[in-house]
Amino acid sequence: MDLPPELVYLTQQGNDYRLIHAIWNACLVCLAYDYVLTLDDEVRYIWGKRLSKARLLFWFSFKWFAYTAFISHFSIGAILTLRIHAIYSCNRTILYILSTLLCSELIAEVILIVFISDHFSVLHLSSLFPGCAPTHIVPYAWTYWIPMTVFESALFLLAAAKAVRYLLNPDTPKQTPNLALLLVRDSIIYFGSVLALILLNLVIWKAGRSSLFAVFPS
Repeated sequence: MDLPPELVYLTQQGNDYRLIHAIWNACLVCLAYDYVLTLDDEVRYIWGKRLSKARLLFWFSFKWFAYTAFISHFSIGAILTLRIHAIYSCNRTILYILSTLLCSELIAEVILIVFISDHFSVLHLSSLFPGCAPTHIVPYAWTYWIPMTVFESALFLLAAAKAVRYLLNPDTPKQTPNLALLLVRDSIIYFGSVLALILLNLVIWKAGRSSLFAVFPS
């Protein structure tokens, strides 16, 4: 027996909202778990220490995230840029290229957010699904993820190129400090994971239903 179209639609919407709610909760748990794991390092290297550029970026990127998302985004991008800069022995060309990409990414994202948010309105969900969802989403909303994809791809490719160079050099264990090898290894894992998540978001925004844009209170 076929269900009425209205019931099918409501069931579909409910499943999407429940999925997004579960993803939000999972992300919050992962964030809390990561913070607990690194709290001892934060106390040792950040708390009570003299303020430096690196510590300033840390405070902006993490502590002020809820208040200044744009500054947080810039700070995180700057930290990742400096990480690749260090891997490439402080090559200024790499620094200039990545800095230009980062600034271009932020400018493009701001422009896209303005155009996208100018069209949609907010729909408050029912008490069964507390939260809200945007309506009248423009077809090109998925392009928001393109600037971020370009920047993160550049970071990943640069880290991968350095890793391949180390692997092809038989003298790498003798000539390369362990810290440099750890930076490259962790960069491959981190940038690869971030790039995969960004691409997943791009696909969902491009092919997914509007109900997948739902936002739930933490």
